[in-house]
Amino acid sequence: MKEPPLLRIGVFRSIASAEQEEAINCFEKLPKSPCAQPGFEVEIIDAVFKVLNWNYTWVIADELGSVSGPSGTGLIGMVHRGEVDIGASTMRSLPDRMNLVDFAYPIWYYKQVLILATPQAYSYKDFIFTPFDTVVWLLLAVSVLLCVLVDWTIHCSLILRDRSVKQRVFASIVSLQNYVGMLLRQDANVPRFASCTMIVSFYAFFCLILTNYYESIMTGLLAVPMNRRVPFYGMDTLIPLLETKEKCLVYFYEGYEPMYPESLKARFKASLIGNPIRVSPLATTVLDNIANQSGVYFGSELEDKLPFRVSDNHGPNDFITVRDDSVATTMGSFIFPKNSTHLMKFNNALIEVLPGVNTIKGRYKRQKSYPPAEYMTSVEKITLTLDHLRELFVIWLIGLSLSLLCWLLELYCWRRENKRIMASF
Repeated sequence: MKEPPLLRIGVFRSIASAEQEEAINCFEKLPKSPCAQPGFEVEIIDAVFKVLNWNYTWVIADELGSVSGPSGTGLIGMVHRGEVDIGASTMRSLPDRMNLVDFAYPIWYYKQVLILATPQAYSYKDFIFTPFDTVVWLLLAVSVLLCVLVDWTIHCSLILRDRSVKQRVFASIVSLQNYVGMLLRQDANVPRFASCTMIVSFYAFFCLILTNYYESIMTGLLAVPMNRRVPFYGMDTLIPLLETKEKCLVYFYEGYEPMYPESLKARFKASLIGNPIRVSPLATTVLDNIANQSGVYFGSELEDKLPFRVSDNHGPNDFITVRDDSVATTMGSFIFPKNSTHLMKFNNALIEVLPGVNTIKGRYKRQKSYPPAEYMTSVEKITLTLDHLRELFVIWLIGLSLSLLCWLLELYCWRRENKRIMASF
């Protein structure tokens, strides 16, 4: 009987959690002795080899590796150079990797993830002024001053022309109090002239609408809790933050870059010139960078673990995981040397094992779906601009114009009456 082939399986000891310690210890036992939880990828490999009746031995790689250099580094380089017959740590089938190695039939679908520290609770600056934008506030101030000026001018031209400067100044102060008070829903003085009545009427309507808008927005803002805000939802919105150095990318190995929309390639490359990816093989350094230095870790995760766009990150750290929908989903599987004679047989056996892959994966706690981070839902700033209030200001200007026209008519009539009285003497 022909002796079954003995294949060298390369595996990368990832930056392991306590759950993965058992998997690492299983490298010494399999395939001769059973192991309770050797890792779901190892279980799939073991099942395929049992179907094929092949034997295997483990070869430990120092790192997952990259495609930098002509033959790659780490596990990718070992597979490419034929130092191992199969890479058991599943990888995303990216184009640059396909140039060095061949991939088995896909068993997973990966989404790019961006991990960052949980943002601080968001609070509005200048909360009292939030309902209107700067232009509206300026126009409101101009409207009040214009009312005061017109009101004062009307009174000066009709009844204050012979009064002292002190009396005229006092009249302007009273007028200012009157119009500001109306804006604050205080009682207003009854106008003495038709032109003033007209301007007060339009101004009262203007204040009614404006104050209701203001109260509605303020009520809405105060009723909604000050939620946290996610600063980005993918590489498309992260790149502007890299350009301004508000955020930086962090990773464990040299030569790795995140996926990004092809249309933003030039911007992404330019953003790294003054803000390069910070690399450290130490988990503590990477975690500290994320927690305290605005770092963003980029990686990949199984798609079925990310049902929510923003999730609570597993582990003791106060991190969140953002599913990057700005880039395509990628397939992942085991890797083989180019033109490997074992790949076709492996794929045929893998087809038989695939129906049980999710069952195998489900035995591992860390493969459960991430919980939602619903408290991260962004509360957008609600602000009325001149575009919202243009109609109101137009109505107000029409009222102001009619009031001025009425004042000119009153002034004309007053002068005629004065001339008639003087002529009668």
